[in-house]
Amino acid sequence: LKTDVGATNTNIQALTDMITPVGVQLASVATDVKQIRNVAEDNRVAVDAVSRKLDEVSVCTSSVATQDGNRDILSVVEETRLTLSGMDKTLSSIPCEMRLVSNEAALAREAAENTYRAFEQGRSANKEKQLQLEDVVSRLEEIALSLRATRAAPPTGSQVCVRMAQKPSYLRDLLDGLEDSAISGDMPLAVTHRGSTRLCDCIMAKRRNAIVKGPFWAYAENQQPHLRNCKYFARPTWTFKGGALLPVKILSSALRLSFAATKGAGGFSLSPNFAITRLIDRGASPAFALFDTILRDYSKAEPWSDHGHRRYYEPLDDYHIKYTPLRWDMVGLERHLYHVLGELEKLFEGGKASPLDTDAEGRTLLHEVAVVSGIIESPSPRVLALIKGLVGLLIEYGVVRDAKWGGGEEIANADAMDIAITSTADSVFRQEINPPPHPQVVHIDEILSRNGCELFGLKRPRAGTRLMRLAIGYGPVARAVVDHSLDRLEALLRSGHDPNENSESTELHPPLCLALKWLQGFELLLQGGADPLLAVGEAFGYRQYEAIKLLLEYDCPLSQKMHYSGVTALDLIDPCHLEERIADLVIAKAAGQRRGLWALATRNLSELEIGELGIQLREGEILDAGRVIAQEALIRKGVDVPPAFRVAVGKGFTIYHSEPHMSLGLAQKFFDIGFWDVDRHDPLVSYPYMGLTPFLWCCYRQFFDSANWFLGRGARTRVSLEGILLVAQHLLASGLAQQQPRYKFSLGLLQRIKSQNGPFELDGCVCYCSPNGCTAITHLLNRPDYTWVKKILILRKWLNWCQFSAVEASVAWKAFCRMEIFARLGMAHTCCRYIERHDAIRVLADEQTELRDEDMKSGLVEELEHWVGEYNRQEMLHQDKSNQLLVMWWSNLNRVLDINETHKGHHEKIQQHWSHSRFPYDPKTYFDCDEDAFSMTLEELEQKAYRYITMD
Repeated sequence: LKTDVGATNTNIQALTDMITPVGVQLASVATDVKQIRNVAEDNRVAVDAVSRKLDEVSVCTSSVATQDGNRDILSVVEETRLTLSGMDKTLSSIPCEMRLVSNEAALAREAAENTYRAFEQGRSANKEKQLQLEDVVSRLEEIALSLRATRAAPPTGSQVCVRMAQKPSYLRDLLDGLEDSAISGDMPLAVTHRGSTRLCDCIMAKRRNAIVKGPFWAYAENQQPHLRNCKYFARPTWTFKGGALLPVKILSSALRLSFAATKGAGGFSLSPNFAITRLIDRGASPAFALFDTILRDYSKAEPWSDHGHRRYYEPLDDYHIKYTPLRWDMVGLERHLYHVLGELEKLFEGGKASPLDTDAEGRTLLHEVAVVSGIIESPSPRVLALIKGLVGLLIEYGVVRDAKWGGGEEIANADAMDIAITSTADSVFRQEINPPPHPQVVHIDEILSRNGCELFGLKRPRAGTRLMRLAIGYGPVARAVVDHSLDRLEALLRSGHDPNENSESTELHPPLCLALKWLQGFELLLQGGADPLLAVGEAFGYRQYEAIKLLLEYDCPLSQKMHYSGVTALDLIDPCHLEERIADLVIAKAAGQRRGLWALATRNLSELEIGELGIQLREGEILDAGRVIAQEALIRKGVDVPPAFRVAVGKGFTIYHSEPHMSLGLAQKFFDIGFWDVDRHDPLVSYPYMGLTPFLWCCYRQFFDSANWFLGRGARTRVSLEGILLVAQHLLASGLAQQQPRYKFSLGLLQRIKSQNGPFELDGCVCYCSPNGCTAITHLLNRPDYTWVKKILILRKWLNWCQFSAVEASVAWKAFCRMEIFARLGMAHTCCRYIERHDAIRVLADEQTELRDEDMKSGLVEELEHWVGEYNRQEMLHQDKSNQLLVMWWSNLNRVLDINETHKGHHEKIQQHWSHSRFPYDPKTYFDCDEDAFSMTLEELEQKAYRYITMD
């Protein structure tokens, strides 16, 4: 019946397909008639009549085209036929030019009549099938009523029809069972049909017999799923297993022979019926030690993490719940994984480690690789390829491919990892690659075996090594570099091939990087027009000094940002630890390029234009702070700036505004060669670093040797918006925990600066948060510890629920002292947007008066210094009272701990709690109070702490 209904639907669809051409033909008729209207100007009346008829035809055509089976198609076709007949009569009165249209209309009318007759036949056949279907439905309803007495409710007639349409065999089995009267009256419907999973109510019976004789053991297991009186009864199945308990000496000899025969892979691991592991001490294993340093050395928790680092062996399910994401050093991680690949292979070949090594918790080396691949979020393609190479290396040396850890909850399957990493890597590597019509696939194994071993730190190529099983499609130039074919490379460059292949992709090495160790090809690529910026980062990172010399000879732009990086080559001199002679060459080349830019500006810009730019260079000085202004002025004037002279826009206002901070020795080299802009503000960065000079930057970073060096080179000590960090954190002792250990040294430096240079100057600089702005000194209130001031002002009894660490309590107390200083001076901060979210502080600030510029210039610095001295005096006099806050914190923490624990137990739990704190200090340094303090009541501690905070 389903087949017949389908055939009927097919016939109806065919009829619909036949009607569709009628609409197409009528549309063509309308087109022809419109053309005739333009020609037949003498018969306008007849053409108007035809136009009206065509509008009717168009309506009929749209009606036919939108039929969906619900409308009466017969009436539509009848209307179409009558319309065509009327149109035929009208067209007969038109001149001979319209006879062709009449013939086409006759053909369309004939097609419509044929469609009508076919539809009538299909309609009658459909009525017969509908009657048959109603017959079957009524029969099924009767069957459903007869099954209501069973324990399980039978399906309704409509449900059975749906099941019939989805699975006709189920309905036939059900009907056959009903006709054969094989259905029991008390059996549910779910177990009556022949396709069910359980054909009876029998319970499977199992029996096991075990035998142990000496070192040998065996057992036989019998399984019988059906009882003897069941019609599905079959012969029972038997399972036999056996084994032997070998002494340790025999097993050790067998393993030694196995590893010697297979070079460490283990002969037993080649058999699927045997699985042998080596239980080792994890702390003494050189293989596990390679993985233990990954999380510690190449990742960093986010600053707001309250839970510390995630342990790399912990389950991944709790990662997003308990821990914040880690930030990874992908470059360092990549180099470390290269090192791990080479070291693992050496350990396996030397017999110092085995892929079967297992620690006391059941973790293997495969688990280490699986965990590393799981905790790294968004790994770079190179790191992904290296992880895949580790999996392939372990598979090659015979690791247990399906190892369980932690009671079976975590499974590391080597084959599944290999396939998953391969598919992920392939999708990543193909995102931005447009391969040629017939690309040649080059394996990383082939690259390493030819010329990549020295690049990646391997001493010699190994045949068949499986460092990385990742196929990458390289272009013809890269293939010539990989093959070290100098003739082929030269021919390709002469024929016009691009020497910068893959330069648009972040995943693949361009040919210039692949040729770092092949100096002939490297120089040939530079001669052919390769971009030096593509390889300058790799050359500096791997310290390829000969390649660096070639880059300098071909005028590598040292002041431009490298591709896919925000740093310049000058920023890499310190981090890459270049040799002094190479660093001198780089600095001299950079100085020559800057002098070339200045010479280009003096030739193309007049003295008046240079004066308007605000550039004034002394004799011997190198263009530094004004380099971007000069370059933009030349570009606006239409002067072509050579690539070697171009500088990066938005990258450090001077050479000394580098991040990470420039070492003192490197700064001395730059100054000696002519970079003399040592006291310039940096307006390119955002608040709070806006306008920092190199001297103030060194004070903020606590590089005091560099700060003294800048003072000796003419740097000034200005207290402005740019110097507010210096004032807030060092002069006024804001109390930030990370700067407490070196506070005394920084204060001594400031005192020496004042004695040498006099009092601090004020330049009247204002902030840029509003048109009116506010004075720089009022930014002292806008510090991270301002939240503690809010807690002190709103909740005076904050000690009742204090659960802060000792450092946090110290921060709160010092913030309160600063607040008292500002309140006595009558200062307020009302314009900066950073303060608006603290409503209670805002009310306090509105009650004050805005500090005026003349107030600042009338001895404000001296008054602040007086209060700083008072601050230090109070701290010295009440040093013993400061421990009361620590005792308070200790007592509140003891509420969570057991009261009966010993003092040593307290220290152990405090140490465990402190390991998850944000402050990396030893808690023992904050608990130097007497033992009698622990016997004080909570109320006594609160009273002493309150008197201490209020300076009573």
